[in-house]
Amino acid sequence: MKRIALTGKERIKWTKLRGKAAAAVYRAVRNGDLPDLKKSNIPCEDCGVRAKVYDHRDYNKPLDVSPVCVSCNIVRGTNAPILKEHTNKPECPNCESRSVLTRRSDNKRWCRVCGGE
Repeated sequence: MKRIALTGKERIKWTKLRGKAAAAVYRAVRNGDLPDLKKSNIPCEDCGVRAKVYDHRDYNKPLDVSPVCVSCNIVRGTNAPILKEHTNKPECPNCESRSVLTRRSDNKRWCRVCGGE
């Protein structure tokens, strides 16, 4: 499954959850529960270079973070939710592929994968 862009209420809910997790880390650093990465020399969990950011793997666990450098944080990628891909495009009845049905000049559909109508 691939990651897709969230829309509407799903995106708002995920963005609020991400913001709450970031605020929890900020408060933990301010209160001394987590080390301040700007003032301390903590190595990145992946490559050993000085860590600059905290990476969340799950926003539902806001203080379960890993100190990583910026480049390793990019390599780790986003942790946006994985959803089933939804599309309004029709499915070919022969090969069940999507987004390959095209209209011909006589306004009939045909599949580019299997050639069926």
